Amino acid sequence: NVTFKMGYIVSSQFLGWAQQCVSDTRGEIPRKNLKIELTNQINTGTTPSTSIVWTLNNAFVTKYSAPDMNSTANEVAIATMEVAYEELTLPMGTSAPGGSASTGV
Repeated sequence: NVTFKMGYIVSSQFLGWAQQCVSDTRGEIPRKNLKIELTNQINTGTTPSTSIVWTLNNAFVTKYSAPDMNSTANEVAIATMEVAYEELTLPMGTSAPGGSASTGV
């Protein structure tokens, strides 16, 4: 499983998919292929470049934890989402961009 921690967002396709996966009234669990991209933030241009990509094949959300909404705390609201997957595609080192190896997990 992979755990994502992110600032709380009100609406997005990603959050909508998570809701479909963990809803008590769900039918078949919707699976998606997810890409996790590590980007180069030192890029001098207007768009950061992607350095490494991991792909989670047939992924689905197994757990979603909403952040505590404490109005007296001075903290960023962080949501946690745990995602299971059938297969992980790993990058093959940094010297061969675009290469990948697949491993069943």
